[in-house]
Amino acid sequence: MMNKVLLVIAALTLGACTSPEPDLDELAREYLFLELSMGQHDEAHVDAYFGPEELRTAAEETALTLDQILTASQDLAARLAAIDAQDTMLVMRIDALLARLRALDTRIAINKGEYLDFDDESLALFGSRAPQYDAAHFQDILDRIDALLPGDGPLARRVETFNDQFVIELDKLPAVFEAAMAECRRRTKEHIDLPERESFTIEYVNDKPWSGYNWYQGNAQSLIQINTDFRIYISRAGDLGCHEA
Repeated sequence: MMNKVLLVIAALTLGACTSPEPDLDELAREYLFLELSMGQHDEAHVDAYFGPEELRTAAEETALTLDQILTASQDLAARLAAIDAQDTMLVMRIDALLARLRALDTRIAINKGEYLDFDDESLALFGSRAPQYDAAHFQDILDRIDALLPGDGPLARRVETFNDQFVIELDKLPAVFEAAMAECRRRTKEHIDLPERESFTIEYVNDKPWSGYNWYQGNAQSLIQINTDFRIYISRAGDLGCHEA
């Protein structure tokens, strides 16, 4: 079966091996095929895909097992690591693909019920660990907040009361978010030339696990959804405006 898997991957690379230099675009196609194959096991794995349709079809028809995906991923990682790249951009592309393959391997392990501790998992999936601070570090922050919010009662309650002043009322959400996103877009265009047809629509939804989400629709168009189940503070308008839009 593994020979069949390798033959499928080889066919997807469209003859890349005939070139004396590794074709990173073709190696990236192999990577996409593996991610789409993983999506057959975990429906939440692939958020959105707008690449060649034949890769998705091949992933569906080949139906690799988790172990087969892992073997192919490790093989691809070995070939990427063996490339003697001198160009800075090529080095960055290889490093990025290797990081994504490490994350893929970790997702495979998780789907097989094999878990790392929190720090190791976050490093494998996202390339970063949470900083390590002792209790004194956090107590110092709490003391400074306590001094800024004098009064009676627990500090957490005083912080909540202060924040209550800045909750955006539901009927004002559209006006606030449209203004925030328009300003974010204006400032972005001072530094980046956006696609001519770039735009998005906004929907206000509920019963979601996130506060906001951007569903890319293709052709520089997006659907942005804001979850109204969560209390949304004015500070989040700029945050979500920049992050989602």
